[in-house]
Amino acid sequence: MPKRLLIAAASLMLAVFLILLVPITLSDPELTSRPTVPPMSVGPTGTTILPTEGTSSSSSAPTTPTWLPSSSQPTIPVLPTTAPTSAATQPTTQPTTQPTTQPTTQPTTTPTTAPPEPSTAPTTQPTPPPTTQTTAPPPPGQVRVYVCDKSLLEIYVFLAVEYYAATGTEVILLTNEEGESCEEGLARHMASEAPPTVFCVHQAQTLEQHGDMLLDLTDTQAAQQLYSPDFGMYRGESLVALPVSVDWFGYIFNASLLKDGAFTRADFYRSDMTGYNSMSYIAKYLTSMKTYPFGKPDLSATSDQGLAALLSTAFPDSDQLRSFIDLYVGNSRTTVNALTSFQNERIVFYAGTTATFEEVLALGIDKLDLLPAFVKGSNAMRYTCSDFWAVTGVGYGPDIQETLDFLGWMVKEGSNGRTPIDSFGALSPYKDATVVRNALEKLLRQYMAQEPACLVWDSSCVAQEDFDAFCNALADYYAKPNDTTWEKVALLVKKKKTGA
Repeated sequence: MPKRLLIAAASLMLAVFLILLVPITLSDPELTSRPTVPPMSVGPTGTTILPTEGTSSSSSAPTTPTWLPSSSQPTIPVLPTTAPTSAATQPTTQPTTQPTTQPTTQPTTTPTTAPPEPSTAPTTQPTPPPTTQTTAPPPPGQVRVYVCDKSLLEIYVFLAVEYYAATGTEVILLTNEEGESCEEGLARHMASEAPPTVFCVHQAQTLEQHGDMLLDLTDTQAAQQLYSPDFGMYRGESLVALPVSVDWFGYIFNASLLKDGAFTRADFYRSDMTGYNSMSYIAKYLTSMKTYPFGKPDLSATSDQGLAALLSTAFPDSDQLRSFIDLYVGNSRTTVNALTSFQNERIVFYAGTTATFEEVLALGIDKLDLLPAFVKGSNAMRYTCSDFWAVTGVGYGPDIQETLDFLGWMVKEGSNGRTPIDSFGALSPYKDATVVRNALEKLLRQYMAQEPACLVWDSSCVAQEDFDAFCNALADYYAKPNDTTWEKVALLVKKKKTGA
């Protein structure tokens, strides 16, 4: 075959081969399923959102997309051909497998996961880094004590200095002004911006006036130091006031004379009768033996008005006062001076107070002992108190706590073996108090721990302007005890209670 003919035949076969090869390549499913660019979704206004690296076509669009014009959308490349340029051999149409429109999977509307317009701020603001704020520590607690009795101010100043040295806590002392009563001064300070955290109470009316703001002191350290809960002042079930000091009123008796009558102190506490009945029985027996139990005072004499004042203080209840007087007057001998009669052993029992311990001990009697001033319905030792602590339960918490700590410190024995409250030099109802001035006070402390106590206000049951009338009414009752003469006494007591 001529060489030219072979070349022409080969060219023809090559053209036929290329014509057949191109459609097969374009319809290869593996080629169409592997796009050469990342999948895209249509954004607003015909733009295309290009997913960020590492995201899939099923995930939500990124918060800040990369916007590309739609004209820059890439197309699938087509393999080049070497087919002849002859019109007879060039196919007139595209292969049927070549897509002529956008794929059906291309979204025609904006997907719901499309991000907001670039001008719209993100819905979730980034959390700013935490900032360290420096706050000032709360101010320390402070103790503010209202003291009306100016004779005690010097003692409180000394204790305030001592407490500051021991704890670093400031104690501020408040008092009334010249011409201002205790109640007026307290009311003024309570209305100030820095009211007292603890104030000294001298009248039951003061507790009632400020009762709603008083702290219940039952579980405090100071209250636990009391010999007996009976030494506190109560408002309902709440312990609202603690005594600063107390005074005792009862019988100092010559135990040797009582023993000569075949009686001992234990006979007043027999289980088959009350102390009042025991005292009544023993007093009548001694009278029959011409050993008089009591020395009857002459209240018409000025020297004996002290007993009347004592009775008006120790027995604010007129019925208890009458039961005491009936026992006392009905079993006594008339004497000019009861103390002298007690010294001469003409009487067994001497009605006295803590203040009389020294003068009675000076008589040189070998054996002395103490008993309650028995009245109907009570066997308790009787104490009076004119100065109480009450704590304000409202206000700044650290102030209240520091005040309770201060009161606890006052009644607790320190490392020096001394209790601060001993500075007042009076009979203290707290267990750690160390001041014992004499043998009778030491004995009384023993009874404080063992026997029930009755605490009353050291406040006369009669008005000051009625005191002389009270003494005269008592003298009339002493001379002729009956309901008529007693009514004069009872009316004066009732007048003070009702204010009529």
